[in-house]
Amino acid sequence: MTTRDLEDVAFPTLDAARLADVIRCGSASPVEYPAPVSAVARTDCTAQAIPNVALRQIVNSCPTLGDVFLQAFIARRQILRASSSFTGLRVIGSRYSQDTFRVRDFLARNRVLFTWIARDAKGFVCTGPPPTPHPSWDRKRPPFFLESSRPGVFAAGDVRAGSIKRVASAVGEGAMAMQLVHEYLNEM
Repeated sequence: MTTRDLEDVAFPTLDAARLADVIRCGSASPVEYPAPVSAVARTDCTAQAIPNVALRQIVNSCPTLGDVFLQAFIARRQILRASSSFTGLRVIGSRYSQDTFRVRDFLARNRVLFTWIARDAKGFVCTGPPPTPHPSWDRKRPPFFLESSRPGVFAAGDVRAGSIKRVASAVGEGAMAMQLVHEYLNEM
């Protein structure tokens, strides 16, 4: 399959009739609400959010549409794996969140490359050694003081959970993060 054909499969264009089939087969109506993921469209297009239940109905009751969706998913994964610049999806969320767990579980089951950065319930990046180890931590040592749940990714200042939220402390944390980066690089 040529690259152009693969892109056509990965990013299908649904005409009005197929879009009507999506609504009919999924017993859904187009809704507008915040999506759990974000993306950037490279051309003018319309994105439709399809709830999980409706997607299952479409795949089960409309085989031709189900094939379009599944082929698009497989083709996109193939394009991403072939790309030299793709290092994986970045999942940022609380390790206690059901949504974050479902996204990470889905990506792992479908062998999609991803990294995960843990955040607390307020959205701040968790750093340092936690009371219980992060599931994604793959090092023998505990995380450095300003290191996130991803080895080698450091956070300082207001973005970090537990920071004082003052300029002087952020500058100090930034200087400390540089020292920790050097320690991290020395262990490689």
